[in-house]
Amino acid sequence: MKIPRNIPCPCGSNIKYKRCCALADTPDEDFLSDQLISDDLDPNEAMLEGIREQAEELGSESLDSLSELMDTITPQQQKQDAVDDFLGLSSEQMHDFLHSPFERPKLIRFADDWQPKCKFMHLYDALVEFIGDEGVKATARGRLPFKWTKELYDNYDDGTLELKTGKIRSEMEFDALHTVRITAEQAGLIELKKGRFRLTDIGTELQAPERRAELVRILFEAYTQEFNWAYRDQADELEIIQRSFSFTLYMLSIFGEQTRHVDYYRHRFLQAFPASVEEVKDYDELRNEDVVMSLYNLRSIERFALFFGLITLEYPDKIKDRLDYSIKKTDQLDKLVKFYC
Repeated sequence: MKIPRNIPCPCGSNIKYKRCCALADTPDEDFLSDQLISDDLDPNEAMLEGIREQAEELGSESLDSLSELMDTITPQQQKQDAVDDFLGLSSEQMHDFLHSPFERPKLIRFADDWQPKCKFMHLYDALVEFIGDEGVKATARGRLPFKWTKELYDNYDDGTLELKTGKIRSEMEFDALHTVRITAEQAGLIELKKGRFRLTDIGTELQAPERRAELVRILFEAYTQEFNWAYRDQADELEIIQRSFSFTLYMLSIFGEQTRHVDYYRHRFLQAFPASVEEVKDYDELRNEDVVMSLYNLRSIERFALFFGLITLEYPDKIKDRLDYSIKKTDQLDKLVKFYC
């Protein structure tokens, strides 16, 4: 039998059922959130308001029940309190940022119609055009043909000041292309079958112009969720750098309108995730903090945000130092994602 929401709770707390056990009886967190918000109250205050409005009616025999209820509410409220090191996000929101960024549209929403012109998609389009309808023969080691790879490499600019020697021996030395090829395979768009690279059925279907945004979304999710960013540099794993990609986007959305030095973002990442320092193996000549910030620089800024056209880099005049540049977001970032926090 359905319990009326406005009667005293059957548990004996003397608090209205909707403010007490109804919260625990509701398995769907989204439904619970909707119910709390529908009362025009902050989710934290919604539970506490029900206690406050009836506190004067409680007799001394009910104080123990009230105390027990408060003990269950306080940890939940703490999870929803803003944390300074998280730039105002609560620990609960940060958990969603790290573990389910694509499943929390009430917190973070990625566009369904995003079609950027960026380095990643430039390389993907070149790869698909090269593979064509017939496919291309792989090398003995299962890589892309050297001649075509070198021609593409000679005309590629990754947007940084990294100097190219022009002497590559295989696809492996063209890191950006190698990354795109692996990501496309992980996304199920390209396959290596019987010694030839071919488009899969879905890869072919997604070449239709009207499905371009869907293609981009699939590749973006594969790069952030499937491809291992540490594979590109073979350094410490530091999974938190990749897992926090949505926090990087959040920082850029807040601060990226103004040109800021990369240190501005690196230090805020370290402030939010100080435990990352403990995951770094000891280096004789480098502090662990410097290693973490350098890898954040490389993976999150250059090989993610820049790779997808979400930022531009500005270097000091006549200084060619990959760790010394400033960042500004492009209009693509606001087209890609919206935050509701």
